[in-house]
Amino acid sequence: MTFQDRVITDRINVANKIKPDEWNSIIEAAKENVEKVKKKKQKKIDKGKVSKPFTKTALAIDKHISDSDRKTKVLNTLDAFISSQKDAADKLKMMNAEDSDIINKKEASKAELMEIAEDLNKLRKTGLNELITFYFLVKENTTEAEFAPIMKAFNKELSITAH
Repeated sequence: MTFQDRVITDRINVANKIKPDEWNSIIEAAKENVEKVKKKKQKKIDKGKVSKPFTKTALAIDKHISDSDRKTKVLNTLDAFISSQKDAADKLKMMNAEDSDIINKKEASKAELMEIAEDLNKLRKTGLNELITFYFLVKENTTEAEFAPIMKAFNKELSITAH
């Protein structure tokens, strides 16, 4: 049994033990939490406190790669990485009690819950593939002296944005 199978089986077993009114209370509390998070994010956007991700990496690329063709190639790959991560984050945000009928449904089947797990797996795989693509493209288009500070900035920002 895989970890996801166990989580899904446990979710179904727990849901079966919860009374419908208790389930509704849990879902309503989850929806309220989602709404709070969305409002908090919107406040940050309204106040201009949301900056473009990986700006320090872009600055490191600009600073350390002198050849304009290589610089453009690496910056374009960084932009593609950022775009793919944003797309994944947007899809992930939709997997919540407010936006997902499957998550809301007390009697969700194993197959329905497995769909969500498979979607999450695809997001993880895409993210990892984009990370690998970025890493190797930077490695192939930089010298050792250029590569180190760029990846140092990238890794630092990657750990910050992982939250």
